[in-house]
Amino acid sequence: MQPLDEQELIEQYLAGELPGDQTRELEARMAQDPALRARVELGRQLQAEFSDPRKLALRDIMADIVQENGPAQSTPDYRWWILGILAVLLTFGVWRFWPTSQEPETAPKFTPPVIKAPEQETTLPPAQAPAQEPIAKADGPRFKPNPVFEARLGNGGVRSGDGGEVNFQTPRLNAVLPLQNKSVALSFKGQVSAGDDIQGTPLSIKVYNNQSGSKALLELKPGLTANQDKWNFSATQSAKLEPGVYYFTLEWTETEEMIYVGKFRVEEK
Repeated sequence: MQPLDEQELIEQYLAGELPGDQTRELEARMAQDPALRARVELGRQLQAEFSDPRKLALRDIMADIVQENGPAQSTPDYRWWILGILAVLLTFGVWRFWPTSQEPETAPKFTPPVIKAPEQETTLPPAQAPAQEPIAKADGPRFKPNPVFEARLGNGGVRSGDGGEVNFQTPRLNAVLPLQNKSVALSFKGQVSAGDDIQGTPLSIKVYNNQSGSKALLELKPGLTANQDKWNFSATQSAKLEPGVYYFTLEWTETEEMIYVGKFRVEEK
């Protein structure tokens, strides 16, 4: 049997198309011929590999190469050698490089979602009231009230006692005296109710600043004039005073008893 006829027999045998007597004859030969048995097994492997249309096309190309450029057909093992090499190549996946009409599917490109930062509310600072201009000199230490003198201030500064009743005309309680050329024009005028012996007990007017326990800054001796049952008194003097709160007292000179406490302010004009 020629090699080509043997190949046809093997193909028909593997395809189940070989008649029964030829099948039995081929199987008997396979039992006696290991080489034939190996060729049949190789044909079975190739048949399984060529079930893919792409691999089948590759087999046809290789067969054409064998027929056109291969040795004479009388050499029985050459075609099987070529087919064996083809089987090895197919086993290692050469068929994967065979071009196909379909483009390989590619996974869709992942596009990360765009995450927007949360919008931040713009909080405007609360409107601030315009700063109020401080009252001139009101916050200075010289304008701080003296609690000792403040406790002696009464209704209009009037005090009653054995020494009589006093009423000051100037300066009025909490009067504001302007500072001019660093000096203040002080004018003390008023009336006091007393007996006829007031001339023998002269009066004194003393001026204090707002510091506790301070000594009198000024001491004036008012003049006295009789006015029916009252005595008028007056005293004037220009004094260098700083802006601030001041207190003045009317006292009996001998006993230094306060019979009146008044208050005034000095402010720059």
